[in-house]
Amino acid sequence: MFKITLSGKTFTAPGVTMRSCIDAYRLCEEYEKNEGITPDDIDRYLGFIADLFGNQFSIDELKDGYVGSPFVLIPQLLQATIGYVHERIQVFPTPATAIQTDPMMTISD
Repeated sequence: MFKITLSGKTFTAPGVTMRSCIDAYRLCEEYEKNEGITPDDIDRYLGFIADLFGNQFSIDELKDGYVGSPFVLIPQLLQATIGYVHERIQVFPTPATAIQTDPMMTISD
């Protein structure tokens, strides 16, 4: 899973939710257009990162505690989120197997 170190403390993302996947696709499309990224845009992307990590830290803590460029971190995490989804789809079990083996998948009447 994803990890990030801020001010010497390491945080682990609790998991990639459906919302995170959808947001990553939208933000990635936006970022790749690169039509002049504003400081507000950067804050939105950093908000996605904070959300991805379950809001264990604020945008300000991310800005102050991350050593590196947001122009490396942002696309790296967007692509990693999308890549994670792609990897999971590749190994996703068939529906019959999923019911038997995947504790996150349940079917109810």
